[in-house]
Amino acid sequence: MAAFAGLCREANPEITDWSTPVAGSSDAEYIYGEIVRSIAEDLHLSDETASLLLDDEAGTVIKLDLSKLPEISIFPGQLVALYGSFENGDRFAATRQFHPKPLPLSAFEKPSNDENLRVWFASGPFTTSENCAYEQLCDLLELVAKEQPHVLVLMGPLVDSKNAFMQRPEFPETYENVMNQLLRSIAKTLEGCRTEVMVQPAPFRDACCDPVFPTPPFLFSSDVCKKMGRRLHCAPDPCVVRINGVEMAFTSSEVVVHLSKNEWHRSPEQENHDRITRLNSHLLDQRSLYPLLPPSVPSSLEELIKICTLRTAPHVIVCSSLLAASIKNINNTVVVNPGITARGGSGTFLRCEMSTSVAQDASNLPDCSRFEIVKL
Repeated sequence: MAAFAGLCREANPEITDWSTPVAGSSDAEYIYGEIVRSIAEDLHLSDETASLLLDDEAGTVIKLDLSKLPEISIFPGQLVALYGSFENGDRFAATRQFHPKPLPLSAFEKPSNDENLRVWFASGPFTTSENCAYEQLCDLLELVAKEQPHVLVLMGPLVDSKNAFMQRPEFPETYENVMNQLLRSIAKTLEGCRTEVMVQPAPFRDACCDPVFPTPPFLFSSDVCKKMGRRLHCAPDPCVVRINGVEMAFTSSEVVVHLSKNEWHRSPEQENHDRITRLNSHLLDQRSLYPLLPPSVPSSLEELIKICTLRTAPHVIVCSSLLAASIKNINNTVVVNPGITARGGSGTFLRCEMSTSVAQDASNLPDCSRFEIVKL
């Protein structure tokens, strides 16, 4: 919290000092803390039911009245800086909200060659719930073998724990066998192909990983690793990598879905507001790939903060989810949901091509790139 407070003071010189407010005081004060919801009162989060956990040794929680703010978006775990007073008795009535400067973009490292960087992202499930044929994944792999992008990122679930066909008692295979056979099929289809393959688990739906977040990489059998060789990369969730000078972050945690279920928003133009852009913006505003607390999956809070914290803004963030596929440019960070590979009889994936040799710096990289949601 203290780091957030420092960034807010740096961006807003009118903040002279922070206060620890005391109920009953009528003095206007600058405060900061973490948005929390009162579990005891069992109330939905809103501008009149939110509370603030202060950054003090006692862990003081005060009730908020945010109704005077012209526009507000809040969710549990969000760090906020406010100005106001206890004019309504036991509630701190905020009249202004302060924000730090936008997260600076990660430095762009110009590559030594002129070839455009081509990276594809596909998110599971990779087969429909009625079978185990993985037809859409096979269609995708055929395209990969033909066009040979530099990198293919497969974001879980690879083996969907909610697949009705594999849940049948008569289904003869274990989830681990299905997973290893799937990787063998990928290796066979892409034999002789230059494409590097990154595989990331989905902690909420992958049958072959523990339901914890952050999530460690998959562990595949030795023969699978041998078939793929150095072209196979097992990634944790979340993951931040640099590919040919471009920094990319990706997560299968469904963070945008979780934010959509927990966020409360009000604005004068609420019906015309781009909701997906707003939800995606929370990741950059809060400088975290998972800013929601408590998280919607078993987590180590210490590990979550350590691994999910963003110190600079990646050039690309891929947040896979069951929501509709989308591409959003937020302060020159392109935030994408590739959609689901197997949705009914079709599906989608993300194809991105970046002219890294043309881009002058990180700020104009999106102008030198093409992001496309492709239907299978």
